[in-house]
Amino acid sequence: MKNPRDILVNAAILCASLLVFFIAAETVTRLVISRSAPNREVSMKRIFVPLDGPRVYGLRPGASFLGYRINSLGLRDDEVSVEKPAGTVRIISLGDSIAFGQGVKDKDDVVSEVIEALAPRRLGRPVEVVNAGVPGYNTAQELAYLEERLLKLDPDLVILHVCLNDADPVELEHETQTLFTPPSDLEGYNLNIRTLVNMSYFLRLVKAKLLALSPSLRNRAVNMRVGEAAWSAMKERMARMKQLLDGRGVGLLVLIYPWQVQLEVDRAAVEPQKDLGRFLEEAGIEYIDLYDRFKAAAAEGAPLFFEDGVHPTEKGHAIAARAALEAVVSGLGP
Repeated sequence: MKNPRDILVNAAILCASLLVFFIAAETVTRLVISRSAPNREVSMKRIFVPLDGPRVYGLRPGASFLGYRINSLGLRDDEVSVEKPAGTVRIISLGDSIAFGQGVKDKDDVVSEVIEALAPRRLGRPVEVVNAGVPGYNTAQELAYLEERLLKLDPDLVILHVCLNDADPVELEHETQTLFTPPSDLEGYNLNIRTLVNMSYFLRLVKAKLLALSPSLRNRAVNMRVGEAAWSAMKERMARMKQLLDGRGVGLLVLIYPWQVQLEVDRAAVEPQKDLGRFLEEAGIEYIDLYDRFKAAAAEGAPLFFEDGVHPTEKGHAIAARAALEAVVSGLGP
């Protein structure tokens, strides 16, 4: 029988070895990602600025990085006057990195596509679409952004771009706070296994490789979001957004984007869109589920997503723009 002291020593050596391996793996993974994928969120943080309150952070006014140009109001857009020009239809495009257009040029995101498509001949008056997308935002931050800043722009319509990770505020919030906040200020923050996995680039890579072995397994992991408390909280915030806008006579249109993995399984296996669609119908919120449109385009071999399987390419944005166009013209037309 082994000496208990030897067992403890061996266990300590094993733990130390695993810790050294993890630190080395995490360091190498971060270096590789930062050099090979400059458009990813790790680099996007260079255009963020910390803010007090529920938004936590925003886009840095006047920043310019990797082709992303931020105007004086902290928007990825040309300069916009706070006062709406007379006779102009103003649309706010609100959301996370999808609404922002991460990975695509200024004129290839859904906002610019809608601007070009909504020609004055369709509505008989000028149309201005303001890109208020901020990478990493969730519905709590989007609601706060709308209340604090965007309603001052006097919009006629808000287009809310919804991605499945909009129901995951904890990891995004923590990642942002660690970017700007001294460690002493994070005392008491709820760190769980899932949060730690999402903070680690190495563990996220391992998770992605394991899930890549089976589309059905990946889709099952996506569907699990529906049963989480964060998913219910996301829907509650959408209802509050609807109430807020109704009180000001402003329309709301929700665009629901699929992930690449969802296009690899049968429609019946995709639960989040179905659940969210039922909720939006009951809440009286107009929405467009983009799944079928993306699925049809994917069958033609069009590259609709970047390698992360989340952010649409120029072609993906064009699909969303065409879908939004008819709804916008119908809702704002004469």
